[in-house]
Amino acid sequence: YNIGIRAAQGDLIVTMHQDIILEKYSLSRLLAPLADKNIVAAGHADIHPPELWNKYSFWQKCFFARFMKRNVIGINGQFDCFRKSALLKAGLFDEIHFRTAGEDGDLVYKLKKIGKVAGSDAKIIHLHKVDPNFSWKDIVRKQKQYSEAQGVLLRLGRIRGIYSFGRSFFREILLVTLIFPYMRILSLFLIIVYSFLYTKRVFQEGYGDKRIFILPLFNIYLLFVSLIFSLRGFIYGKQRI
Repeated sequence: YNIGIRAAQGDLIVTMHQDIILEKYSLSRLLAPLADKNIVAAGHADIHPPELWNKYSFWQKCFFARFMKRNVIGINGQFDCFRKSALLKAGLFDEIHFRTAGEDGDLVYKLKKIGKVAGSDAKIIHLHKVDPNFSWKDIVRKQKQYSEAQGVLLRLGRIRGIYSFGRSFFREILLVTLIFPYMRILSLFLIIVYSFLYTKRVFQEGYGDKRIFILPLFNIYLLFVSLIFSLRGFIYGKQRI
């Protein structure tokens, strides 16, 4: 990202991943908000159609289950537009504290200090790689990356307020509240509910696969992964996985 940004001649920078499909007029719709000079960046909506999800292997379906039939709106580098001047003022993407996750959230936080960050009507389909060898280990690794990044973002002061903290660390909160006797029963109930709802679509459509019986336990295991690596990211202050 940073090499391309520095080399760019114009003031509007569009980042785009190689594994996306643009809907018609996506580029013009992405650029539209930046007609307002106060807006320094605009994001997109990521569509996750069921027909794509159906092509995934069992564990890929588990990983992407929560996104199906949802438009995930935000800025994550997949298809976003930035003002180069604002990027330079923000210090570009942070190469010191982040390696494979978290740099987008850090940048958005810094850009909001400079100007307005907007959504747009641009829509994309993020294909991802249909990988028959995608396993539960890949999900664990992804969770480690995301959680470690969240810990770093907290350490850097990028996550503020009760709502933002709860949204970012709800998995960790579910486990930590087990410590308190007066919240233990409620927390245990919520953990059980979470273990099914997190991959609800897989339970609804993947009942023919025997691995579905261990899926609730696996989802609970991911809670512990989140807690450990969030703490690690917070303590060390770097996302390294």
